[in-house]
Amino acid sequence: GGMSPVGEGEDMEFFGRLVGKAVYEGILIEPRLSVPFAKKVLGGSSNFDDLNEYDPELYRGLMELRKKGFDFEAADLYFSVVSRVGPDGRWRDKASDVPLCPGGDDLQVTPSNATRYAYLLAHHRLNTELLRPTASFLRGFRSLIPLPWIRMFDANELQLIIGGKQQEGFEVEDMRANTVYSGGYHPSQPQIQWLWSILESFGPADRARFLRFVTSCSRPPLLGFKSLQPCLAVQQVNDSGRLPTAATCMNLLKLPRYDSREVMEARLRYAIGEGGGFGLS
Repeated sequence: GGMSPVGEGEDMEFFGRLVGKAVYEGILIEPRLSVPFAKKVLGGSSNFDDLNEYDPELYRGLMELRKKGFDFEAADLYFSVVSRVGPDGRWRDKASDVPLCPGGDDLQVTPSNATRYAYLLAHHRLNTELLRPTASFLRGFRSLIPLPWIRMFDANELQLIIGGKQQEGFEVEDMRANTVYSGGYHPSQPQIQWLWSILESFGPADRARFLRFVTSCSRPPLLGFKSLQPCLAVQQVNDSGRLPTAATCMNLLKLPRYDSREVMEARLRYAIGEGGGFGLS
C-alpha cells in the first residue's frame, strides 16, 4: 500500500527480468501470471471476461447488473471508481474517486447504460490500473525474451512455459527414473526404497509440497523430469538426527540416513510442511 510508483516500476522491471531469465534458462517458477497479464506480455489486450479471473468478486457484481429486477435506484451507482490510479494510468498518493468517462461523477448507472458502465469499469481494472506496472514488467522481460520469440503462443501456453502444468503432484515413476544419487546412496539401499515408497503413498497435495521443497516449484516440468536441469538428485547425509533439507538451485534433496521408514516419513512430512528447503551444511 505504501509503495511509490517509481519503486513499483523498478520492482516490476526487476521481476520481469527474473521471469525472462527463468524462461530463457528453462526453469519453472512458482508464481503464475494472470491470463489478462499474460495476454499483455504477448502483445495482446484484455476483454471483459478476463475480469472473472483477475477480480472474480467484481466480475460477479457486474454480472448482477444484467439480471432482470436489479434495483439500480437502491444501488446508487455512478460512472466512477475509487482507485489509486487516475484515468491516465498514473499512481496517486491515496485512493480517490476516478471518473470512468467525462462527467462520470455525476452520471448515474441505469438499465440503459449499465452495459457501458460494466465495460468501462472492467477496462479501468484490467488496462488502466495495469498500464504502468505492465510497461515496467515488459521492459525487464523483453530485455531477455523478445516478443517475436513467444508471439506464437496464447496466454495459457505461456503459463505452461513459465510455470509448468497446472496440476497437483507428479508421476513418481517418472521422477524415480530420472533421479541420480550421491554421497553414498544408490538405488538398492533401503533408505532410497523407503523414499519412493513414501512418495507413492503421498496424495497429490503432498507430492506438490515435496516437489516445491526440492525444486522451488510445485509443478512438474512440461516434458517430464528428464527435461529438469540440473537433474533431480538425492544426497546422503550421515546425521540421522537432522531433518531433510534441499538446495533448490541444484534440485538436490539432502536426505539423512534414517533407521526406519516411519522415521523418514515423519521427518519428511515435517520438512515439506514447513515450506523451507534450503539448508546450510
